[in-house]
Amino acid sequence: MHCEPVDASATAGKSSSELEADAASATSAGAAESRRLLSNGDGESANLLSAAKAEAASVRSAAKAKADGLNREAQASVDSAKRALADASKTRSGYESQLSKLAAEQASTQAELDKTFFLNFGKKGELSDAIKGLKKESKEVGKQLDGASKLEDKAQAAFDKAQAAAAKEADAADKVVGDADRQAEKIEAEGAKKADKVAKDAQKASAAALKDAEKSAATLRRAAAAAAKAEAKAAK
Repeated sequence: MHCEPVDASATAGKSSSELEADAASATSAGAAESRRLLSNGDGESANLLSAAKAEAASVRSAAKAKADGLNREAQASVDSAKRALADASKTRSGYESQLSKLAAEQASTQAELDKTFFLNFGKKGELSDAIKGLKKESKEVGKQLDGASKLEDKAQAAFDKAQAAAAKEADAADKVVGDADRQAEKIEAEGAKKADKVAKDAQKASAAALKDAEKSAATLRRAAAAAAKAEAKAAK
């Protein structure tokens, strides 16, 4: 609150010493009011900055949580597809190994048949039957291998798709964080602007309070000087 201008009624009937005391009081009150205004301005300015920082931090935190969620879900899909691909590859590899063993066994049996005495019909028949059985089993395993290979191809495609989707989700997550950063920076800038205005307004008000107080004190000192002159004249 600024010091009110001193009117004639405030000085009428007062001695010079009373008027000097009033002048000193006006100066002191003006200084106190100036400090109060500056203190209030600093407090409000600090509160505005603190509130802006808290709001900006909240915006960034929410964005990070959302981005983390997007990345987490995408990575879960990738991990699931990767496990499925690994299982499919293991199954296909198992059939390949089984087929390779059957081929080796068939080749070994055929070699034994080739060197068996041609009149040893019993053994030759057993070996021929064994070869037929191995061929039949190999055919069945080959079908299973074909099916497993197709499943592996599908699993690979699903894994590639999951990775591509995860990359898109990562880009989306980055955008969420980037947008939030820009929004938070805007909030902080607006808060700083408001805080700066409050501080400057407080400084202006403080200076005005000092000026008003000095003006009132000056008026009182002039009145005190006039009163002292009148008192000196009356004393003669």
